[in-house]
Amino acid sequence: MVGGVTTSADGLLWRLTLRDGLRFHDGTLVLARDCVASIARWGKRDAFGQALMAATDELSADGDAVIQFRLKRPFPLLPAALGKVASNMCPMMPERIAQTDPFGVITEAIGSGPFRYLASERVPGARTVYQRFEGYVPRPGGAADWTAGERGAWIRGAGVLTLPASVVRRRGRSLGVPVPACGERVDGDRHLGRPTLVRVRAQLVADHLLPPIYGGFGPGSLVVARR
Repeated sequence: MVGGVTTSADGLLWRLTLRDGLRFHDGTLVLARDCVASIARWGKRDAFGQALMAATDELSADGDAVIQFRLKRPFPLLPAALGKVASNMCPMMPERIAQTDPFGVITEAIGSGPFRYLASERVPGARTVYQRFEGYVPRPGGAADWTAGERGAWIRGAGVLTLPASVVRRRGRSLGVPVPACGERVDGDRHLGRPTLVRVRAQLVADHLLPPIYGGFGPGSLVVARR
C-alpha cells in the first residue's frame, strides 16, 4: 500500500506515502487518516505494535496520502512491524471502523486487497466466499513474491467450504479422483472435467480445472477457485 518512504537523518521522523488509486471494498478512497486510525487500533492489541507505539511520540496524517511517525527514539523495525503477515498483522480499515473499541468485535469486514469478503454468502461454520475486487490497483512492476511485488487477482473469486475430511475422501473415491499423501501434488490435467483433490498438511484443497492451490486453511477445508 505504501509507494514511498522517507526518514530523517536521526531516524526519528518517518513519512510513508500511500500509492495512488487505493480504494476500500466499499468504494471509498484509502486515506492516510484511515491508516493512522488502523495502526493506532492495532498498536493497542499486538505486542510488536505496542513496542512501536511506545517508541512513538506522535502518529498523524499529513494530508490524504502521508502517514507520519514522530518517534521518541529510533525504531528501525518500523517497516517490519507494519508489514508483518503473522498474527496479529496490521490491517487497514476505514477510519469509522478502526475507531471502534480495539478489543471489541468488528462487524464489517472491509479491506482494500484484490479480493473482497461477501458477508451475504457466509454460512457460519460451513462456507466463506471472496470475490475479485474490480477496484483494486496492483503495485506496478516487480516480481510477485509472498507479500511483495504486483499482486493481481487472476481468478473471479474463491470459497472456503468447511467439511469433515472423511466426507471429502469419500466424495473423491466416488469420483475416482485420488486423494494423495500429505504434501503430494496431483496433475490436474489428468482429471479434466472433475475436481482435483489434494491433501496438504492434513487439509484438503479442491480446484476446479485449475492446478492445485495451496492455502493456509484448517483440516477438512476446501478451497474452490473459479476463473
